[in-house]
Amino acid sequence: MLRISLQQAAMESPHTFAQQVVSNADHWTLEFTWPRMSHGDAEITQAWIDSLRGQLGTFLYQPRLAYGSDLTGRTLALPAYSYGSLVTMGGWAANAASSLYLGQYCQIGTRLHRVVSAPANANTSGQCTVELAPQIRSLQPAGTPINFQTPKGTFRLVSGDSVAYTLDVDRQPSFPSIQAKEAL
Repeated sequence: MLRISLQQAAMESPHTFAQQVVSNADHWTLEFTWPRMSHGDAEITQAWIDSLRGQLGTFLYQPRLAYGSDLTGRTLALPAYSYGSLVTMGGWAANAASSLYLGQYCQIGTRLHRVVSAPANANTSGQCTVELAPQIRSLQPAGTPINFQTPKGTFRLVSGDSVAYTLDVDRQPSFPSIQAKEAL
C-alpha cells in the first residue's frame, strides 16, 4: 500500500472556534506483504533485504500502473519551487488534449508524485498547470524531464531491525509485512 503521510497541525480558538490549519510537509509511505514464494526465491529476497542494512540502504519502488501512459517529451515549462504543489508542464501542442488523469503517477527529478488535479486540455502555449501530491521538495529548474511511463521513487526501511522469513504451516517461506518511507 502506497500512501501519502502529512505533517499537519490544526489549532482552534477557544473563544470563536475558528480553526487554523498548518501543513508543513508530506511524503510517501509504503507497506507491502510478500506473496507466497519458493525457498530459492525466499533466499534471494532475504539477501536483498539484508543488503539494505536496515535503514542505511535505499531502494527504488515503481508503483503498479492501472493504465499505461504514452506521454513522453514532457518537461517543466517553469521552475517548480520547494513546498509547492502546482507545476507548469510543457510539451503539448496548443489546445491539445492533455491525456492526464487523476491518480496518474509521474516522476520529477528523483521524486515520485501523483496527479491530483489537471486540465483536460493544454493552453494556447502547449502547457498544463497540474497539482501534484506530495509537494515538490526541492527546486526543480525549467526543462526538467517528467517521466510518466516508468515513474519511481526512492525508499528506505522504517526500521533497522532485521526482517527474516519463517516457514508457514505448509513449510513454505513467509515474510512479515515490510514498511518503508520515502528517502528524502
